[in-house]
Formats: sequence, C-alpha cells, structure tokens
Amino acid sequence: MSACRVLSVLFVWSLCLQCSFQASAEEELRTWKDRSGSYEIKARFVAETDGKVTLKLEDNSEVEIEVDKLSLGDQIAIRSIKKRMAEDDNPFKSKTKSDSPFMPKSGSSSSSSGSTTSLPEESVPTAGKVVDENFTNAAMVELVPVSAESWSYEPDTVEMPFADHTKPIPFPNKSSIHERFGRAVANSARTHFVLSRTLTGFGRDPDKTTIMLTEMEKDRFAGHGSIDGYWEPVDLSAGGKQILLKSTNRGSNGDLEVQVLALGQKGLEPVVSWKPYLHGDNNRRNVEWAAFLGTDRIITLSQNDELVVWSYPDVAPISQVKLKNHSHPVVSPGGKHLIFYNDGEICFLNTETLQTVASISTPNLHGTSLAINAAGTRLAALQGNQLYVWDLATGELYRDMKLSVMTAFKPMAWVDDNLLVVGGSNLVDVDKRIQLWEFSNSDFAIGGQGNCWFYVSNWGNRKPGWMNVKLPHPQTDQALNAAISDGTYFAIQPGTEMKVTSNGFDDSSKAGECQKALEDALRNAGYKITDNAAVTVELSVTRGESRTINYRMFGGGEEQVNFTPYISTARYMLDGKEIWKSSTGNYAPMMLHMKQGETVAEHVKGYEKPNYDFFGKSEIPSYVPRPREDGSNTLGKSELVIR
Repeated sequence: MSACRVLSVLFVWSLCLQCSFQASAEEELRTWKDRSGSYEIKARFVAETDGKVTLKLEDNSEVEIEVDKLSLGDQIAIRSIKKRMAEDDNPFKSKTKSDSPFMPKSGSSSSSSGSTTSLPEESVPTAGKVVDENFTNAAMVELVPVSAESWSYEPDTVEMPFADHTKPIPFPNKSSIHERFGRAVANSARTHFVLSRTLTGFGRDPDKTTIMLTEMEKDRFAGHGSIDGYWEPVDLSAGGKQILLKSTNRGSNGDLEVQVLALGQKGLEPVVSWKPYLHGDNNRRNVEWAAFLGTDRIITLSQNDELVVWSYPDVAPISQVKLKNHSHPVVSPGGKHLIFYNDGEICFLNTETLQTVASISTPNLHGTSLAINAAGTRLAALQGNQLYVWDLATGELYRDMKLSVMTAFKPMAWVDDNLLVVGGSNLVDVDKRIQLWEFSNSDFAIGGQGNCWFYVSNWGNRKPGWMNVKLPHPQTDQALNAAISDGTYFAIQPGTEMKVTSNGFDDSSKAGECQKALEDALRNAGYKITDNAAVTVELSVTRGESRTINYRMFGGGEEQVNFTPYISTARYMLDGKEIWKSSTGNYAPMMLHMKQGETVAEHVKGYEKPNYDFFGKSEIPSYVPRPREDGSNTLGKSELVIR
C-alpha cells in the first residue's frame, strides 16, 4: 500500500504537559487543524498551559484545544514558536545580520528562483555519549496525498560561495594496499567536503576508517582522524563542522549504528552514537540512509522501510513514516523538503511537519538514487542506465533517456541546471540528451555552480585528492560543435529524415491519428518525413502490469481496486536497434473527486484508457549519437591526474 495514498494521520505523541508558555508578542495568523483533519480554523497562538493551547481568532475571540488533539504539523509548529520565543527572551543573543552595517555586496552571491537559505553559523555540541532509544515510540505519520492536478511545490535553495578553484587538493597516499576509498559527501553550500577510507586489519588488527574533512574555500584539510570499524559519511551539517556516519561492518546486521563526529579544538570528536532500529521486529534493521534536518534533528531510513525523525543532539524519536519499495531520499538544498520514491510515487515532504506538499506518479524507482540541483528546480533519478529528470516548477517529466553505461551505484552530481555527472565520471547534457564527456580516474564527483570536484583515485600509484574542473570545459564545446558540423556522429540531429510507423493499436483509426500528430510535431521541430528514411519511429500502445490500489476513505474504511495502465511509446530505430525512446503511462490519481453515487471502482475505471494525446506532445530528441561498437557514446575523454 502506497503511503502517499493514505488519507488519515495517526498520532502517538506527547508534549510537555506541565509547562506554561505565554506569547510575549502576537503571533502571525495561521491555519490550525485537528488530528483527524476534519476541522480547521485561522487563529494566532496565544499560550500553552498544562497541555492546552489557547488560540485567538480573527474576531479576537479565543478557543482552547488540547495539544495532543492538534495535527502533528501544528504540534511541531508550537515547538518552533516556543523555541523562537525563548531565543527572543535571551538577553545575550547575538546580533542578526540585519543589525550589522556590513551587508553583503549586491550581486556577490548566486541567486535563483524560490526561497533561499544562507549558510548558518554553527555551534558544535559536545557530548560523546551512546544512547539507546526505541524508534517505535515515535509518532506514526501516514502521508496524506496531494493531487497532481494542484502542483504547488516551491523550490528552495542555499547560497553557494563562488567556487573558482583551480588548485588541486592532494591527499596522503594509501597507508597500505588494503586501504580503500569509501565515500564522500559535501555540505549544502559546498564549502566543506568529507571523505572516508577503510583499512582492513584481517583479524590481526582492528578494521579502521579514516575520516578526512576538507575546507574547499581554503584548499586545505580542516581535520582528520581514525575510528575502529567500517564507517561511511552520509551527510555533513550545513556549517560543515559535524559529520554524520553510518556503520558498514560486514556480516548480518552489520549496519545498525549511526554516529556524529564534530570538529573541535582537538580534531574530530564523538558527539553521539546510537542504533536507530535495534528494537525492530525482524532482521532488516540496518540503516540504509541518514541526514541532518536543520540543526536540531536527524532523519534515518531502515532497510525495512522505516523513516524516523530524531531530535539532536539529545536523540529522542519524534515521528516515523512507514514506506514501501522506497528509494534513497534526498533533502532539498535549503533543507525545507524531503524527497523520495515510495511505491509508485515521488513524494515531497515538508521537513518541519512531515506533511506531503506534492507528489508525482512515476515508473518503478525502487532503490533508485535521486539528485536535486542547487537551485532546487530539477530532480534526477537513475534506474539502471535509464535517466529521468523532472522539472519541479511544473512537476512534469522533462527528460527520459538511456545511458550507454550502468552507473546507478554511484551518486549523481548536478553541475548546474543542465549538466549532470553520473557514475562519478560521465558528464551528461540533460537538455541535448547527450553523454558529453568521460573523466577517467575519478571515483566520486560533487558539483555546484558550474564547477565539479572529482575525487581522483589512487590506483596505479597515482596521487589521490580533489580536482576541480569548470564545466563545460573548452574541449567539450569544441567536440560538440565538430560533431554537429561533421554530420555523421549523430544519428539524429535537426534536419534528419525520419519515417513514422505504428503497431499494437487496438483502434486502427487512432493509430493513423497518432502517426499524423507525431509527424506534424517532428516537422515543426525541423525534421523531414520521408518513406525511405534510415531512422524509423515506431509508435505503440501496450497494456502494462495490473496493480492493486488501496484508497482510504474520509470518515473511515478502505477500498481496493485493480488498475491496468496503458503504455504509449515512440521508439526511434536505426538498423533495427533502438537509439532513443519516449514513453508515458496513464495513472490513477492519488486523491479521488467522485460524483454523487459513483463508486471508487467506477471512478478509477475512467482513467484506465490509452493516452493517445501523448504522441502529438511527446518529447522529441535533439541530438542522438550513432551506436558505437565499443558501447561508448561520449564525445571525448579526459584523464584526471594530480601532479
């Protein structure tokens, strides 16, 4: 059952009931909801006393409600209000940026559409404790669906310093042939990177992990240290001083633990560690993914689909969501949204409330890596060698392209709004749908603001370290212009002759209409339609695999319906081989608006029909390389070497 299709929220939540909190200044007007979602009012927060909240309505009358009868989002909002008020009452609070006469120069930082989050000043907690917390005590949240017809996602980004670095940052060579590169992550502003190396002791000595923290603006290491066991960094705090790691020890249940290290005066020091899913009911208790949510929370995801939010640094479970067939999530650049695939949908959650703000129906992306660009406007997913890119301004699929290499096991890196590095080494032009370039010797890539930092591996006695490349580099532009002028490198480019055919249509009259619609679209895009063209476009409509959908009704009750999608496809063929494809399917909506007397099955049946309009509106390729015998489809290749 898809968590995004459920229409109710269940709470197991408690706030401090013995405290009394009075607003020192009038709060903003906001919409408050009860936990059933049936009632809502517009009011201002006045006070919270003995577990009851007083709210002032627009007519200045007051109402009272118990805290645990409010929606989870409102309960979290009360925590934020109380925290903000406590800070306002602090006589020793630091000045805000707006109090300073030294304001940033206009135009000195990057800007983009949507809200912007600046890099915060970071205070590092000192604890060094091990805690034992039961995640099952967290509030259970069932995600409320949002209709795709009312897309209202607002991208958020983070200010990123101008990164015009050309000097490589070398690392010490391996201490042993048994030392291996682990993983690298960056903070959201790309000012700090952290990288791990693991060393096998083979039983004689303990296995060790070396953690290296780098300040990229200063081109230097900020700190490093070793810890026992196999660990990999999974996130870096916004300020770049705290490292979140998960264990990767071998054997059954070897990935149970997470911990935070912080950069202190004595180097990297432990803050807290715990085993989030130790109290789970089965043997799938390993931690798959984790991330910081702001400065006071951490989120973890188990192999058993349990997504849990924890307070930090005290570590107490706050809320949990049960997923199904998930992907590894990604946090938006500004930290306001959590994005993940869940059983047929990409869900966008508000990180403060865990409420769904948007969702997209998708192909199966179970286990897929996701990547969001620095502007928060494009989302990429890589399933095997199939790359999908969505435009988050509209929620529409922007690109669906097949790569020549299998690269899904390594994270993707957006360089800018168009260029994407997959597999740590392959540069893709999303707009033109081209694999532009390959950078050899790279194990990992981190991108942002027109730059890409490649971690150069130490195989073959090469010196390891970070190397920055400004992209696209001149050789890429030169090679692309030459390939377009040559006329033989690309199988498809503007002006190419094509022939359109159709098969697999139950309705032959529709086949002719769809064929004509695509021919007209191709002509408008600058292509020629002829009967003897080398490139043939084959149109088809096929039945997909039926699936069961669970709908939960307002007021209680649940109903199951079977739904069979139809897949509309345009395959571009050359010499009997597929060189490009565009396809779509019809999907049942997550939220139903039924007519009087209509059943769920009857309403859903109305969506069970082919999408013939797709062919006149389908994505049309711009540049598609001819297949090569070596399987490579890049324009060129560069070897990265640190000297």
